[in-house]
Amino acid sequence: MTQSLDRAVKDYTIFRAHCERLVITLNMFEELYEGDERQTELMLRMSPHFFHDLNNILVNYFNVQVYKLTDFECCRGRKNLTFGRIESDLRRSGLLANAEDLEAITTCNEVIHAFRANFAQEARNKVSAHLDLEKARVLDDSPEDIGIGAHTDQDRERFFEHLYRFIEIADRLYEVEVGEIRNIGRLPGSSPKEMFQWIEERINKPAG
Repeated sequence: MTQSLDRAVKDYTIFRAHCERLVITLNMFEELYEGDERQTELMLRMSPHFFHDLNNILVNYFNVQVYKLTDFECCRGRKNLTFGRIESDLRRSGLLANAEDLEAITTCNEVIHAFRANFAQEARNKVSAHLDLEKARVLDDSPEDIGIGAHTDQDRERFFEHLYRFIEIADRLYEVEVGEIRNIGRLPGSSPKEMFQWIEERINKPAG
């Protein structure tokens, strides 16, 4: 392996770890806030303020992380580690010589960056990373307003399916042998769903 290719592989593994953090955030949010009514009831009984704040933290982190990973390759003279840079590194390394891989990576990047432009960018710029005055006033009047950055389940699923596909191709081309990224953070015994099942069992367990 040449020195430049070795560096590209190391950069990719760093980038991949940040993608994993984004997937963990997604999986945590879905299991906490898109669970059944019983789970929601338990959260409200246990600590409504904590789970409300955690919801906001996860959403803000999600928006900023999507924005970071889809940023420009270079900004004000600094190099960024992004989907675009990984694609460029693959091209420079000669690993995208196969037309099918090239088309797949290009398509993935187009879908991923469209999600940034359509949803994550405004949410990051006006709420998560900056306190836009007009938006701050709206949220103060209507704290539950989620219009900015809101997207459908289908939009989110399409974004992540292309993220998973991008990682799958890059793993193969760089010969990075690691586990699948899709279900990371959903290990047996550690998921929010199992945690609430355990809590409910203790609540309902007869005394004595």
